[in-house]
Amino acid sequence: MNMCILESHIGFTNPSVSPMQSGRLSDCQMGNHKLKLDEQIGLICSVCSYVHLEMKYIFPDFAQRTQGRYERKCFGESPSVLDVDGFRVPDSSTAEDSPIYGEGTVWDLVPQSAKATMYPHQRGGFEFMWNNIAGDIKIERLREPLSESKGGCIISHPPGTGKTRLTIVFLQSYLKLFPQCRPVVIAPSNLLLNWEAEFQKWAVDIPFHNLNSKKLLFKGR
Repeated sequence: MNMCILESHIGFTNPSVSPMQSGRLSDCQMGNHKLKLDEQIGLICSVCSYVHLEMKYIFPDFAQRTQGRYERKCFGESPSVLDVDGFRVPDSSTAEDSPIYGEGTVWDLVPQSAKATMYPHQRGGFEFMWNNIAGDIKIERLREPLSESKGGCIISHPPGTGKTRLTIVFLQSYLKLFPQCRPVVIAPSNLLLNWEAEFQKWAVDIPFHNLNSKKLLFKGR
């Protein structure tokens, strides 16, 4: 309905539009929109109703960075073009280049085939996870015993950007350095099949046991 109404206004000049409103519309035509946050739609222009970003792509800033090396942090936030009511809008033009694979780092634990299939944001997330879970990316600094004080992190990439794949690569490299560890994936039962499928898809060389599978449930009985 709204689309039909907007289409009916194409080529129509409203004589009641004031010179100030006309000037604002001219700004919009130049790409200088006056953005505001509409909780139902997203970031829209208050003058011409241009949709800058849909609401499904806007995330509240739940995790604030704090002082301390091992405090919980959130990865996936980039410099924003607008900050409205605690909602950040990422600016894709500020994306950083992919990390350089330094010698003697955790990248030595990642197969070349895996490196070649990772996107820049996944490579950045990989180093982020190592820094905030283990404390560093340099192998020589990771020989100390693991401690619960290392903290953790949150990967806040949007849906469909390969967080499962990123986690799998991290687990592969982590278990090469700390084979005594037994990682546990906690997820809704219907998503565990997706995890299992991803492990099979990428031919991961570590076992994956779905504790919610019927086979294991029957064995337990």
